[in-house]
Amino acid sequence: MLEQLFDIDYRTDPHWIVKSYFNAIGGISFPYAINTLLKGTGYGNEYNMCAFPCEDEDDIFDGVRFSHLDEDKIVSQEIFKKYLKIAAERYIELNPERADEVQNVLKNFNLLGSPEVH
Repeated sequence: MLEQLFDIDYRTDPHWIVKSYFNAIGGISFPYAINTLLKGTGYGNEYNMCAFPCEDEDDIFDGVRFSHLDEDKIVSQEIFKKYLKIAAERYIELNPERADEVQNVLKNFNLLGSPEVH
């Protein structure tokens, strides 16, 4: 079973879609997924998706869009990177044997260090 990277209160958390997305990609492909995202390329599955504005010229938005089924949430790059870093730290806690792989991805994009949690 896939371990959850985030606990989510779906009723009150304004970023539940973002957290749900990272929970959905938190499996074996997590290092590949975050590397793809940090390059500005969307990644997801049939239920959860993360997209960037340059991917579809007809669909213009500012920030990063997370989708879960029929619901969307657009967040800033700052919020996107904050949650990606938190997810990566939690992934490493749950999968210490893959720590180097995840840390190398973060290092390549200058994202090593503690995220600011608000």
